[in-house]
This record gives sequence, structure tokens and C-alpha cells, in this order.
Amino acid sequence: TRGVMAQVTMEDVFADGGGIAAASTSDEVAAGTSGADPTVARDEVQLLLEAIDATRHASRLWIKLLKPYFSWVFRRSYHGITTSFEYTKRKFLELDEETQKSILLSLAVLVGLGAIKRLIQRSKVFPILQRKCESCKARARLAWLKVKNRVGQTSKLLADLLPHLLLVAAFGLYLSFMPSSARSTLESPALYFVLAKAYPVIWSTDACIRGSKDVSKCLSLWISFYLIEVVEEIPLLVPFLSRLMKYVAYDFLMASRLFLALWIAIPFTDGATRICSSLSLAAPIRRRKKSKNGEFVGWLLESAGRYGLATIPTGVTQFASDLANNWVHLLTLPFMFTPGFLTYYGAIVSGKVIP
Repeated sequence: TRGVMAQVTMEDVFADGGGIAAASTSDEVAAGTSGADPTVARDEVQLLLEAIDATRHASRLWIKLLKPYFSWVFRRSYHGITTSFEYTKRKFLELDEETQKSILLSLAVLVGLGAIKRLIQRSKVFPILQRKCESCKARARLAWLKVKNRVGQTSKLLADLLPHLLLVAAFGLYLSFMPSSARSTLESPALYFVLAKAYPVIWSTDACIRGSKDVSKCLSLWISFYLIEVVEEIPLLVPFLSRLMKYVAYDFLMASRLFLALWIAIPFTDGATRICSSLSLAAPIRRRKKSKNGEFVGWLLESAGRYGLATIPTGVTQFASDLANNWVHLLTLPFMFTPGFLTYYGAIVSGKVIP
């Protein structure tokens, strides 16, 4: 590198040495005639031109030095991208036709959702719909309070149980008189997805962005719907139970899941809060000292790195400290080394029950 720099400097920078020397001689003559210092009398424009010329030759030098490296990076990147694309294409073609259609449909849905989100943002429809929804909710809440107060004049207990009784009555009418075609539509995964996934996502996102105090209600929604998924995993743990539920009580269970989701999502019943308060194993909140296990583990790892015993990244130190403080995560580690069926049960316990 030093040899190339010396060669380029000698050949390029001083290629016009005669012109620069002549300009310097003329400057010195002019300075001698005026009786001033030649360095002070040098033209500032000439200094600027020399700086531009030196910068240009330095840029050429850096291009010469870095061009092989960038060429190698481009070739390796291009080779990696093409190889990955060919491998993905080959594996995709090895799949069956139904799997290929489902993958393409999923990608199309993701692109469509992104486009719809962008269109909604540009058209500013969401704030208008949000205001209308808030006004409708306020009117419905006001009407419900009027009915509840009127019933509460007769019996306060009946006023508290009124929304739950209405939902139970609707469930009985649904099982008795609803046609099978309409039931198959209402009990489809699409409607349950709207109630159990889309509704909590929209509400939680809005609460987080606005800094609303309804974050605890959003958490109770997520926990309640997730408990339904945990319960749905139970038949998979017992083989004969899954067949029994599929052929004996499948229709009743699907209708129950629909109305349970409605009971959780409807604000008047407040089912999510009731589920969380009834199933929570937590004791009342008490102020206690912070556990020192994580601090000790962090100090131990930092000391090992400080004295050169081991080079431990900061992320590993923080992760180890979190594991020591929240020791319940350690329950998931043994399932990494167990047989398949134990790993399946351990994944349900550590990935669903504990959260």
C-alpha cells in the first residue's frame, strides 16, 4: 500500500510540477518586487485548486485500493443470493400442490394486508371509523346503564347477572333453533379469528400508542383467549379423548367456544377480567426487595471478563442475570434434551401454561 501510494503521489500529484513551480516563481517574483513574504502573497485560488487536485487524486487512490474488496463482496453476495434462491425454489417444488397453494396464499394475504393498511392510512378512514365506533359504544353504554339501573331498582343481584343471563338464553336459543348452515358460518375459524385475534390486536395497539390506561384490560383479553387455546390442547394429550370429543360433543363444543369468545369480548359481561381474577394464583402485591441472584451472576460474569478468564458479551451477561432473577424460565431447559413426546408436553407447559 505504501509503495502504491508513493508511486501514485509521485506520478499524479506532481505531474504538473512545472506549472506549479512556474506559478510559485511568479509569486515569489511578485512578492520580491512588493517586498512581502512569498507564503502570505500566494493566491488563495491557487491553494484551493491544489486542495481540490489533492483530494481528487486521494479519491482515485482509495478507489484503486478498495475496488478489489468491493468486487469480492459483490461476487460473494451475488453467489449467496442466487444459491439461496435456487435452494428455496428446489425445496418449494418438492412440496405437494396443496402446501404450495397455502404458502402462496399466505404471502398474498400478507401483501394484501400491507396494501390495505397503506390505503387506510392515506385515506384517513381509520380515525373516522374510530370516532363513529366510540360514539356508538357510548350510546350503547348509556342505554345499557339505563336498563341496568331500572332493573337494579328491583334487584341489584339480578342487575349484575342480567348480561350473563341474556347470553345464556341466547346460547340456548342458538342450539335449539339456529340452522346448521348458519351455525357452520358462525362457528367458522374466520369469526373466531376476528374475535380472538384481530379484536385484541387492534385494541391493544391503539391502547399502547395512545398511552391509555386500558392496557390491563387488553392483557386480560389476551390471557383469556390464550386459556381457550390451552384448553383446546388437552384432547391432544389424551388420544382417545380427542376422538371422543370429535364424534360425540363436537357441535356443542364449537358453539360453546363461540359464545365463550363473545362473553370474553363483550364489554358488558367483562368476562376477561372475571377469568383472570378467578384463575390467578398471584398473592396481593407487596413491596419486597429485589432478588440479588441476578446481580451476583452478572457480577461473576463481568469479573471473569475483566480478569481475562473469558470473553463474555454483554447480552449473555444480561440473559444470565434475567434467568437468575426469573428462575421459572429454567424449567424449559431440560425439555431440550428429552425425547419427542416429553418435549411436546414440556412445550405446552413452558410455552402456554407458564405465560
